[in-house]
Amino acid sequence: MSYGQGVVVILLLFVALGLPIFKFAKPIEQWEYRIESPSDISLETDLAALGSEGWELVFARRASSGDEYARTVRYEMIFKRPKR
Repeated sequence: MSYGQGVVVILLLFVALGLPIFKFAKPIEQWEYRIESPSDISLETDLAALGSEGWELVFARRASSGDEYARTVRYEMIFKRPKR
């Protein structure tokens, strides 16, 4: 075997051994986000609709606004899903 053939064989071995490693390397997943504030009345329906569209809830808090006589209570929610 000549020197050139030896180099080719070694390169082929590196490629053959390296290919299985690349199968496990995942690309960086990118996300899209959505902020929603459904009312108490429509909360369950809105969550079901967002879930069926692939949105995953990542943060939620119940927030109120207004004074003690005209207080509005809503949920502030952040959803994410993989970019398509």
